[in-house]
Amino acid sequence: MRYLLVIWVWVSVAGYARGNAAAPHYRFPGGHTALVYAQDSTLVRQVHLRQERILVQVYRDYAVVYGRYVFAKTDARPAAFTLGYPVFNELKPNYRQGAPMYDEYPDEPLHLRAWVNGRRVDTGYVEVPQPEPHLRAQGYVRYWYTWPAHFTSDSLVCEVFFMVRTADAHFRHGYASEHGGGFCYILSSGAVWQRPITRGEILIKLMDGLTLEDVRGLHPARFHYSVDKQWFRWQFADKVPQWDDNILLRYHSASNNQPVPDIDSLYARIKGSEAHIPGAGWRPLPTSKSEIRAVHAPVKQQAVIYVIDLLFLAGIYAPLWLPLLIGLIIALWWYRRRKRRARTGNTGR
Repeated sequence: MRYLLVIWVWVSVAGYARGNAAAPHYRFPGGHTALVYAQDSTLVRQVHLRQERILVQVYRDYAVVYGRYVFAKTDARPAAFTLGYPVFNELKPNYRQGAPMYDEYPDEPLHLRAWVNGRRVDTGYVEVPQPEPHLRAQGYVRYWYTWPAHFTSDSLVCEVFFMVRTADAHFRHGYASEHGGGFCYILSSGAVWQRPITRGEILIKLMDGLTLEDVRGLHPARFHYSVDKQWFRWQFADKVPQWDDNILLRYHSASNNQPVPDIDSLYARIKGSEAHIPGAGWRPLPTSKSEIRAVHAPVKQQAVIYVIDLLFLAGIYAPLWLPLLIGLIIALWWYRRRKRRARTGNTGR
């Protein structure tokens, strides 16, 4: 009876024995984080990010981004400071109550242009060997595009244009992986400014013939979509952004292999689209479009995963089936040997 109990437990838990070491994550979707430059980290608590508006136009191979940020000075010290976007940002997994969240590896911004208080400013490229300690929790940021900002009054307006490649994002869930279109915006890094963000808005418009049917998922689920199904919008107020507020759009991105249009025309188009944002008729995002963890691996990859699973289970159950297989082989060999001797008239006696 004791041996039967051991076998029953063994069989019951074998299906769970193969641990899933690959946490869900995504890599290299086009995107960026908020404008936080580590060298000025001692100043960010004295600057209030009062308003944040991000407008994104998503094409099959890339996305164009227009960001407008309104900062307020809270004391006399931070008259001048530095703003910037990271070129490569690696955010470590965040374990909250034992549940691993997504790794995020945004791609770098291209053709970056910045305006401060209506005036074009030059951007530079710098390397930061190590972030300040209290920013390290927001991720390791080493390379930056930066530009100067200067308060001429109690507020400062920064406008930024850039584009990102989106067609080769890599998504993983468990042992399955998938490539596709992806755009991300790391809202959580905005929490390093003086809290909270008074008012914010994220607007995403599908371009290049993309429709709602091409959307694989949009996170968080607080987005609404327009009547024509071309726009997505999320508005918030008095928010201290958390990890779960980071935005990820997944979509089918079969490339149309067309060259990128003139950058000036792209930036003029996205700026002009502000006048065409729908005013009413927004509907909650369907549940089917808010799930971003599901990964549908190609059939060939699924077959490989199944074969690995079968081999693993075969190894787990080897003490059960291997003696039976050896016994069957011996019995078959003995039977064929005896039959062959019977045909030749030699019984072996």
